Amino acid sequence: MLKPLVLCAALFPATVFAWPTPEQALDAFVRFELSGGRLETDPDTLAPLVHAPADYETIGADTISVASTHRIGKLRCSTGSCIAEVAYVLPAAAKYGDIPLYNGTRQRTEKVRYRLLNRDGDWRVDAGSISDAPIVDEAALAAHLAMLQEDAGEADAEG
Repeated sequence: MLKPLVLCAALFPATVFAWPTPEQALDAFVRFELSGGRLETDPDTLAPLVHAPADYETIGADTISVASTHRIGKLRCSTGSCIAEVAYVLPAAAKYGDIPLYNGTRQRTEKVRYRLLNRDGDWRVDAGSISDAPIVDEAALAAHLAMLQEDAGEADAEG
């Protein structure tokens, strides 16, 4: 379980907990999402990226989406908040190994409308605008599954 935390630490240095622009906040969240960051359920990994209530709990996803590409749309902003749509291209797939996918039998585009909030000069994604199913890049999913297999092998060797 330490490996995902190391990956997150490498992507988001501890000194960066405030995003001065909504573009930076959204870009950081989308990179985190595609890298498989939400495949773990630790809310502390989301803290630098998401404005969430104190009792916010991440969910363990039973289903995920695999994206081949994505495009971040224009931000529309008003005082203290912005909305941006991210279009993720989901290739046709029902499963990735034993993992059920939300992709479907035909390639499609999944559009997620993210709301970004500015609190005291700190832009982050609003937790309420995050999709239930994590959207992950295929290479990140393959790496995550390999890490889980390695951890399972180590546990079997110890047990």
